[in-house]
Amino acid sequence: MKFSERVLEYETSRKSRLDAISGPAKESIITFSMRTVEGKTRFTSTNDLKFGGFYKLVGPLIIPKMRKDVVNSLGNVKRVLDLKRLHKHIFNE
Repeated sequence: MKFSERVLEYETSRKSRLDAISGPAKESIITFSMRTVEGKTRFTSTNDLKFGGFYKLVGPLIIPKMRKDVVNSLGNVKRVLDLKRLHKHIFNE
């Protein structure tokens, strides 16, 4: 699915809030936030999805797949960051 987003709010290393301006979920609000909990980074994604047209009917069916894709993508990000942290530790950078 292709879509475009507009940045509504941005705080470096803390929060991003986006508005979908085109695509099947136009006018949806997506918020990403990060905070430190017990020495680790907690990443939260909150989505207020508003499907239109054909996607209004199938939206409830594709949400589980979207959720799974986000979890997989975030797992990949975590692995990359962990490898960078390990590299820094090994090579004292």
